Amino acid sequence: MGKIHAVSTSLGLCRLIIGEIDESEFLRRIEAEFRVRPVKSKKLLFQTRHGLDRYLSGRSRSIPAPVEFLHGTPFDRKVWDTLSRIPYGQTRSYAWVARRIGR
Repeated sequence: MGKIHAVSTSLGLCRLIIGEIDESEFLRRIEAEFRVRPVKSKKLLFQTRHGLDRYLSGRSRSIPAPVEFLHGTPFDRKVWDTLSRIPYGQTRSYAWVARRIGR
């Protein structure tokens, strides 16, 4: 998958950027989006990496950290909430999601 950059608040994981992006560009984006200066946490980075490795390899059935949705419209949040309730290893169609959220 390439590099994975993670951002977390005290409430949970709020951003993953996947792909080749250099660290200074990543930090610039985070500062611009969240209007804060990022602070590295080796403990948090290790926990996130270890948890994502386990999840993506199928050794864990839950996302490795709480997720905090900082952005998004009420519609986006309904979609994300519905998607988060799909059981591990199962898929659903866009039509199924649309019916569940009444749109």
